[in-house]
Amino acid sequence: MYRKDLRPEIVDSFIAEFNEFGPKLTLDRVSSRIHISKKTIYRFFRSKDEIYSYILKQAARDVAMGQKAVLEDSSLSPAEKVRRILTVETLWESKIDISKVAELTEEAPGIAKEILEAYHASWDAVRQALNDAKEKGVVRPEVNVDLLLTYLEASMKSLYSSKVLKEQHLSYTQAISALASIVVDGILA
Repeated sequence: MYRKDLRPEIVDSFIAEFNEFGPKLTLDRVSSRIHISKKTIYRFFRSKDEIYSYILKQAARDVAMGQKAVLEDSSLSPAEKVRRILTVETLWESKIDISKVAELTEEAPGIAKEILEAYHASWDAVRQALNDAKEKGVVRPEVNVDLLLTYLEASMKSLYSSKVLKEQHLSYTQAISALASIVVDGILA
């Protein structure tokens, strides 16, 4: 019988190992870090991929909650809503070395694909903020929102699949903020 749900400790240990070793982390090292057996990890997660999926689902949930909060914040101007919704940061992004995510493409292609698909799912709130800003005359009328979203999504996805973060010594948040500034400043009326 286990004293409690060890998922949070397992996930934190997994993230620490990922930050150090990237996708080459081992569950042996994850378990050693928190002084449990690998068998104990398997009581909570069936595999490394399941831990990745768990983290991804939690991050996606946090992004959706952050986006909803931005959309509902009546104190923000439409332009500020667009900027903030593009830069919603989760606790997960601050914990995980995003520059190592690019390595997943080779080591765990299924998880890399799952990350990219999760990104695609989070664009409805961005579309809503852009359309609202456009209706209020804050976004230039000639801006095609769907084309802009395609551009943004491709740009943000490329941060996961390239080594630009590592090479430029940027955090994911810094890169997204720079991208959001370029785009938002370029579309405002």
